[in-house]
Amino acid sequence: MTPNEARAAIITRILSVGAIPDDQIDFDNGETFNVPSTNVSIWARVSIRFNGRNRESMGGRSVSRKYKRVGIATIQVFTPVTDGEYYNDLACAEYEAALTDLADDRPLYYGGTPSGGDIRIDTVGRDGAWYGQNVVIPFWIDECLEGA
Repeated sequence: MTPNEARAAIITRILSVGAIPDDQIDFDNGETFNVPSTNVSIWARVSIRFNGRNRESMGGRSVSRKYKRVGIATIQVFTPVTDGEYYNDLACAEYEAALTDLADDRPLYYGGTPSGGDIRIDTVGRDGAWYGQNVVIPFWIDECLEGA
């Protein structure tokens, strides 16, 4: 699996959860997104970052080589402060439950990475008109490079 294939799979998985309407989610490298006014009940910003790549096989350029590439996807969930924290908690819990121990997207694995730990919800708190929490999703992929 390539990083671009992994990114596409993660985006598809996030959209399939349905906790936040698709048109209220801002994706990195997506269309221009304007932060909504507080008349929307919930919105999110998603970032997918790849970090290190460790080689897991032996051999030179003439043989296939296997790597493990790790990264972190973050879903920043925002609800108006006037609506309280309840709907934010519900949406974050839906994403956490949908991705924890998920094995359907292999060779993409969610959680359990040495560098990122398990999937978790980090509370950010109030920032102006919005209450925010982050669903932090460490992931890793098997990446194979064919020999020349």
